[in-house]
Amino acid sequence: MEQSLNDYLRTNFKDRLRAKDPVNLEVFLHLPHFPDVFGNDERLFQALSTLSSPDGAAYLKLRVLKPGEMVIKKGEYGNCIYWLIEGQMEVVKILGGKPVIVARYKDVGQCFGELSTINNTPRTADVRATNSGATLLEVNWSITSVCRELDANFHKFLSKAACEKLDDSYKAFDLTLEIIRESKGFDNRLKTERNPNPEFPDRSRE
Repeated sequence: MEQSLNDYLRTNFKDRLRAKDPVNLEVFLHLPHFPDVFGNDERLFQALSTLSSPDGAAYLKLRVLKPGEMVIKKGEYGNCIYWLIEGQMEVVKILGGKPVIVARYKDVGQCFGELSTINNTPRTADVRATNSGATLLEVNWSITSVCRELDANFHKFLSKAACEKLDDSYKAFDLTLEIIRESKGFDNRLKTERNPNPEFPDRSRE
């Protein structure tokens, strides 16, 4: 009989199931896609929440951010990927010498920080909590090196979240295009109403 992931962790890593401040099991149960990938075994969630690296640091942490608190800083390297649990996050870049909010994360289960972590490249923007603060699940991606099944499961979990985020981006892009099209259509109708005969220029505003 094949050994479950829970039994495998408790048998081979029992001395490393000692992380302080374990993540509440409710977080895993209500985090989109997590139960789909890992199942609904609360004992496994408990093992994951207390699993620590050889130096005793927890692989999974619940981060409660104050309003405006930064979790990712442009130019830095990091080994963590984040999932939004509560609140909102905003992505800030310097454009024209000024900080500009270029994106927001506001839906439970949205992930960020994955590209630079996977590719081992510097962060490309600052990410901070909005004025309402935020709660995040922080996943140290070193957890994927613990065993083959954790590697497969966490990459599957990430791929589901990343695909959903990409789909949302496409929807937002399509909506923007539609707004632009409608705006151009309105401008054209307005021009036609002002000057129904384009052969004779409208000089009423000259």
